[in-house]
Amino acid sequence: QTTSTQRNWTYLLLFLGGASLSLFLTTVFDQGIYQTAQYSSSGSILLTAWFGLWFILLITSAAQGLYILLVRSARIVPFKERTRLGFAFLFIAWLTFLTADLRMISVEPPALFHWLIIFSGISLLGLYLIFSRLNLTEEIFP
Repeated sequence: QTTSTQRNWTYLLLFLGGASLSLFLTTVFDQGIYQTAQYSSSGSILLTAWFGLWFILLITSAAQGLYILLVRSARIVPFKERTRLGFAFLFIAWLTFLTADLRMISVEPPALFHWLIIFSGISLLGLYLIFSRLNLTEEIFP
């Protein structure tokens, strides 16, 4: 049961990671198009066709990461492996969140939005480093 659960989570992780990375790379490489469209329309323009995919990726990866890390029924997988998988899903959610920030640069969101993304990325990395160095035999959240 443990290996099939881990395998299913890994497949979902690869699927969500590939979709999130594709969305991120598309956003980065299309920045010139967004700027050209903004200048030709004499104002802010936001292409919104990708919001559905963005929302599904964000919610699915964040929910799966929190589920793996916090829910009792996910504890059939060993702590170290579960920590890696959970934080990988949360990193995908963060990458998707970063993609939204990059996509909305032409709309000029408040600076607080940018700082929130930077702070959440640093916090996520710090928590991962703390949890990965723990050598626990029992659970943190019993």
